[in-house]
Amino acid sequence: MEMNYERKMARKEGHEEGLAEGRAEGRTEGRMEGRTEGEMLKLIQIIAKKILKGKSISVIASELEETEDAVRPIYDLLVSAPEASSEEILSHLQNKG
Repeated sequence: MEMNYERKMARKEGHEEGLAEGRAEGRTEGRMEGRTEGEMLKLIQIIAKKILKGKSISVIASELEETEDAVRPIYDLLVSAPEASSEEILSHLQNKG
């Protein structure tokens, strides 16, 4: 009987450790995802401001030290839907890729 109790306790401890580890991994992944989204939103906002100033995609890419290919998806969406929010542009980019 005591052996059964010890096995149950060991199993419970293992389960609790696994849950704690899973939660920690989830928080870490969530933070990383949040940072990435934040960086993308900032990039979208910067590109939008540069478009409003009348800058071409080649000038924008050069100023951001990026390739035109990296800037083009955001640039094209902003030009085709200037009323869209940064969040809407980000959502569209995420759903596309």
